[in-house]
Amino acid sequence: ATFPPGTAPGRGSIGASALGRHVILTTRSGSASMTALERFFADAGLTLHVSCDSADPFLLRCLASAGFGTAVLPRSLTEREGPAVDVRPLRPAIRLPVALLWRRRGRSSNTCARLRRTARRKLELIYLNGTCCCRRRMAPT
Repeated sequence: ATFPPGTAPGRGSIGASALGRHVILTTRSGSASMTALERFFADAGLTLHVSCDSADPFLLRCLASAGFGTAVLPRSLTEREGPAVDVRPLRPAIRLPVALLWRRRGRSSNTCARLRRTARRKLELIYLNGTCCCRRRMAPT
């Protein structure tokens, strides 16, 4: 959760009950992030009340920085350069799956081929380090 500078509660993570006391800014209704956030609140026996939603997560960070509310954003967006915000992780953490799909046959651009090779290397590295919840290894290229 991202808060206007100097307004984040405490130093640790924040649960649904504490988060629910703030004006919530989040991604648009129906998105994977929004669905996960609704489940986060429901699991705590609470209802999510959204003040503003947007398809542009950077806009939500800008609004949070300017004091319009608390934006619930992916860590990847809070760690990059942008308007100043205070960040508190959610407790329990929300995790969203990521899937990469590509055709097995047919032509693909050089960029697509590079992405595929990089993804395979990274996934193999994660698997070998024992930190992946994958059920099987990636097929060889």
